[in-house]
Amino acid sequence: MFALCLVICQGCVGVMILRTKTETFQPPKISNFWPDVHCLSQQESVATNTIHYTGTWLQTNWGNPASITFQPSSRDETWTYDRGLVWNGCVLYVGMPIPLILPTARAKIELVLKDGQVIRARVVRNTDWHAVTGFGAHNGPCRPTWSYDCGNGP
Repeated sequence: MFALCLVICQGCVGVMILRTKTETFQPPKISNFWPDVHCLSQQESVATNTIHYTGTWLQTNWGNPASITFQPSSRDETWTYDRGLVWNGCVLYVGMPIPLILPTARAKIELVLKDGQVIRARVVRNTDWHAVTGFGAHNGPCRPTWSYDCGNGP
């Protein structure tokens, strides 16, 4: 028992589970910084405050997408911003992180435009769950934290 207490008190012990998450926002609230998969959300449903994003706004604030596909039957355009790999698996913490993860998908943002206006956003990204204990687990070196500076939308 004493040995277990020493391990827990001297370092990090825990686990983090990484998996793929897909979300759709209609209409989306979009960050004006850059195309980050963590910086999209659902717009409030108040009709008078709805923000209308356009292709021009996207190019000005986010740059050109990785691809644009056209649907002639519905006159929709899908703009895709590629954001790298999505990793799935687990990370064990036994004094230090031991990653047991593999890339399984591409993180991306797909924005559907109809008549030049963004009507829907679909996001594929990582999400995680973690449980870590040990010295400083809640506000020290053991705590896995990420921060996203999404700026303010228009």
